[in-house]
Amino acid sequence: MKKVRVIPFITLCIVCAFFMFGLPLLQTRGATVVSSIQSLIFPAVDATPLDGATAGRTFQATDRNNDQCITLTGNTDAINVIAWAEGADGDSAIFNVYLYGPTGAAQRVFHTVTATLGTATQSLSAKYVESFVGTDTHAPGVGISDSGTNTVCSFRLDVEGAQWVKFEPVTFTALTRITFEVRSFGYE
Repeated sequence: MKKVRVIPFITLCIVCAFFMFGLPLLQTRGATVVSSIQSLIFPAVDATPLDGATAGRTFQATDRNNDQCITLTGNTDAINVIAWAEGADGDSAIFNVYLYGPTGAAQRVFHTVTATLGTATQSLSAKYVESFVGTDTHAPGVGISDSGTNTVCSFRLDVEGAQWVKFEPVTFTALTRITFEVRSFGYE
């Protein structure tokens, strides 16, 4: 009696099924990639926030200050932001976050955000932000992760359709030089 090898036949069936059904699904959108990591450094507070009327301070995309913006690529769907600053545990900064499309007005999506330093060390003189607390006005929502005592807190925004992300410092309390590190995520 001849023995039939079942295992290689089953393996062959699984491989064929993957190429017939699984691979086309993966190719529809591509794999998630980190598009870029960019940083913005603010040595001081910008004393004149966007007001909608003053030249250089309107909400129009053509009037934005590029020194306060991260440029997004066309395939960016979301960003994840962490921050650190020179200061001590408990020092804080307040800032606003806006999204700009290629045209039209900026949308304030996360505002009056208090970033509080913890004890987690980024460098000899800088500490990571341990919490972000602010008003979420973004339709998809702002996700905050790992907010707590002496952690590296982050927030995540859906930025599909946006071309720039603007960070607007409002006040610093005892800290100096805040840095925002923005990781952009998208599809190939």
